[in-house]
Amino acid sequence: MDSLKLPLPDKFTGTRSKAAGFIALCQAYLSLTPAYDTVKKQVTFILLLCEGNAASWRTTQLVKLAATTIPWTMLAGFTEEFSTQWGEINNAASALNNIRMISVSKYLPIDKAITRFDKLLPLCEINTNETMKMHLFHGIFPNNIRGELYQKWPTTYTDAHTNAIRYYQATQMLKIDKGQVANYHNFQSQNNC
Repeated sequence: MDSLKLPLPDKFTGTRSKAAGFIALCQAYLSLTPAYDTVKKQVTFILLLCEGNAASWRTTQLVKLAATTIPWTMLAGFTEEFSTQWGEINNAASALNNIRMISVSKYLPIDKAITRFDKLLPLCEINTNETMKMHLFHGIFPNNIRGELYQKWPTTYTDAHTNAIRYYQATQMLKIDKGQVANYHNFQSQNNC
């Protein structure tokens, strides 16, 4: 086994989707390389492969490592900290954050905002929570539109969604009545209730 020359794992640049694979490759490399026989050597090896977006985090960890007592008694402690820092973010939380960023405006018309919301909602993992779905949905609208939608007293997300589509269609018909060009298109309901 001493004559086996293993290739180094690729450097880690902070891409979350590559974090788990990077750590797995490092652990495999370390398990086959007897020179890395202490936790300090193993952690140093992994940290020296971190660069790019992970560089400032690496520096902080190297400072910890330089302390007389290192904070990790086993490599598993460090890899857990690494995964907490660099592992993939929960998809449901990410979708919820993206929903909170949707805001109907002159740059994002109602129809496009509703379509974007409909695409993100299934990822939020709140299918049975009607109140939360309605709250998030109404949150994409400015106060004046939200007030109009609240006056309809929706009891389910489907009701709220239907009311918003009807509101949008009514605003487009009013534009036509005034001789303006409408952005009207027939909504195909894409909600996933």
